[in-house]
Amino acid sequence: MSTIVAIVKSLVGQVFAVSLDGLKRQIFEGERLLMGEQVMTGLGGEVTLQLANGELVNVAQNSNWQAPANEAPADDNKVEPNPSLEQALAAGFDPTTDLEATAAGPGGGTGGAAGGGHSFVLLGETGQQLEANIGFETSNLGLNGTAQDELLATGEQAAQATVANTPLDTTAPGAPSVVLANDSGTSTTDLITNNGSLIVGGIEPGALVEYSTDGGTTWNTVFTPNEGSNTVLVRQTDPSGNTSPSTPLTFTLDTQVAAPTLALTTDSGVAGDLISND
Repeated sequence: MSTIVAIVKSLVGQVFAVSLDGLKRQIFEGERLLMGEQVMTGLGGEVTLQLANGELVNVAQNSNWQAPANEAPADDNKVEPNPSLEQALAAGFDPTTDLEATAAGPGGGTGGAAGGGHSFVLLGETGQQLEANIGFETSNLGLNGTAQDELLATGEQAAQATVANTPLDTTAPGAPSVVLANDSGTSTTDLITNNGSLIVGGIEPGALVEYSTDGGTTWNTVFTPNEGSNTVLVRQTDPSGNTSPSTPLTFTLDTQVAAPTLALTTDSGVAGDLISND
């Protein structure tokens, strides 16, 4: 079972991954994330991850994402000990002398005089001479050789066949789904959060995911939320260049805590001296 749970699709700034044993490394586009690793972004750092099921996770700045940790797969190649062999070895059994000789040909294993002590098969004499041909034919392999021309013709035919057999894809993919990674408000559906990370689903293999915050005028591969209200459009473009309809999401990012105010109910002394009998 593979231990790779996500691939880094795109990022900006510095993004780090911390393993289960505490080792910290900087990650880049195209890298793999292993089970249990934690992704950490700092100020100005964002990353988009593609999970094994095809979903995309957008981790915003000053956020983190934990890769799920699964149990290690069983070792199917483990060799169990052989009690009978162990008992025989303990009793003085020597497999190099007590086993029957292998079918190594006449005189096999008797030393250098009869073919050496290795498991080579000795060839008997025949009425014909045995010749070994070393190398391969190199004639007509130059730039102007017939074989070179045949090779080029074969390559062109293969390329034409590949183009002819490639199906035409003019169907746009479906609009992706997009939700908050963590709706941390008082309700799980109030779309108020302190973490602007998104989860994008329904992505075709190899498709390009893009985000727009200006109503579809410009598109980027990384989404950066702002403090307060955010409206983002998400779309995908498949490998054939077909673009899907966009999916909107409006939410509020709140990472600030207002300081409380404190005042006397009644200032019974001189105004402003903060002396009260209440």
